[in-house]
Amino acid sequence: TSIFPVITCLITRVSTGSLATAFTFILVVSTTIQQFFEWLANFEEALTGVERFDHYLRRPLEAGASLPSGAQFAKHVRRAAPHRAGVPLNGDGAEVRIENLWLRYGPSLPWVLQDLNLVIKPGERLAIVGRTGSGKSSLIQALYLMYPPEKGSISINGVKPDLSAAEAKRVASENIDLEEFRKSIGLIPQDPTLFRGTLRENLVATNEPSQDEIIWSMLRTINLETWAKEVGKGLGLDTEIEERGGNLSAGERQLVCMARCFLSHAPLIVTDEATSSIDPASEELLIKALEDHTRGRTVIIVAHRLSTVKTCDRVLWLDQGRLRMLGTPEEVLP
Repeated sequence: TSIFPVITCLITRVSTGSLATAFTFILVVSTTIQQFFEWLANFEEALTGVERFDHYLRRPLEAGASLPSGAQFAKHVRRAAPHRAGVPLNGDGAEVRIENLWLRYGPSLPWVLQDLNLVIKPGERLAIVGRTGSGKSSLIQALYLMYPPEKGSISINGVKPDLSAAEAKRVASENIDLEEFRKSIGLIPQDPTLFRGTLRENLVATNEPSQDEIIWSMLRTINLETWAKEVGKGLGLDTEIEERGGNLSAGERQLVCMARCFLSHAPLIVTDEATSSIDPASEELLIKALEDHTRGRTVIIVAHRLSTVKTCDRVLWLDQGRLRMLGTPEEVLP
C-alpha cells in the first residue's frame, strides 16, 4: 500500500500535497466514524441501564412495604405511617419470638427452615451453629423478612411487622411498618457493605454536621477516633469513601460497619462472625467493642469458631432447617 501513492503521483500527475491532504481527510473521517460507533455503543449501554431502572421502578413493592409520605408517584400504593407509640425500636435488649416458622425461596423449592420455634430472651447472646446449608443464613434473612415466611411469625418485643400487600388499604392494627421493624435490628456482616460518599454518610446515612458530636463520641468509645482523623489526612468525617470501601482495608471496612451498627441503637444485634477475615489488630478492637457495646442488648451470632460459641449464653444447632438442639455451650458442644 505504501507504493500505491507513489505510482498514483507518477501516472496521474497528482501532486504530493494534494495526496497528503486527501490522506489527512481520510484519517480525520475514519477517526470521527470510529468515535461515533464508540459513542453509539455507550449510548446503547446507557439505554439498557435506563430500561433496567424503569423495570425496577415498576416492580411491585414487597409485602409490607410502603412509599414515603411525600412520594408524588404511584398514588395507588399506600404511604408510610408513623410507627406506633411505645414500640421499642431503640434501647436495651429485645425479646425475639419465632413461632412455627416455615420458609422457602420459592413455591417449588425445598424448605430451608422447618417448624422453627424459638424465644430469645432480652440481653441474651445466642450462637447459631450448623453445617453449610443448615439454614443459618436463611434464619438471618427470615429475621429481616427478606423473604416472607409461608407459615409462622416473628416478633420483637411482642411487635410484628405488617406484611399486607403494598396496594392494600391500611387498617388499624398492632403491627408496624416493615421498615420500622427492620430498624430494630443492627447487622454486622462478614462482608461489610460501604457506599461511595463521605465517612459521615456511611455511618449515619446523612451528611448533616449536626450528628458529628454523637459520631465522634461513638468513635472515641471504640478507639476509632484517631483512625478517623488520620485516614482522610485531616478530613475526618468528610473523608471520601470509595465504592464498596475500595480505599479501606478489610479491617477498616469492618470497623466502620460496626460503628454504623452501634450508632443505630438497635436493641437486637446480628453478626455473622465478623472477625473471621480481618487482621489481628482490627480483630482485637472489634471484639472489645462488641463486648462493651452489646451489654444489655440481645445478640445473635452466626458462629464458625469454637471460641465464639463459648462466650454465648445459649447455642442453637440447626440441621437441614430444623432445630436439632438448643442449650448452653456445655450441653450442645461435645
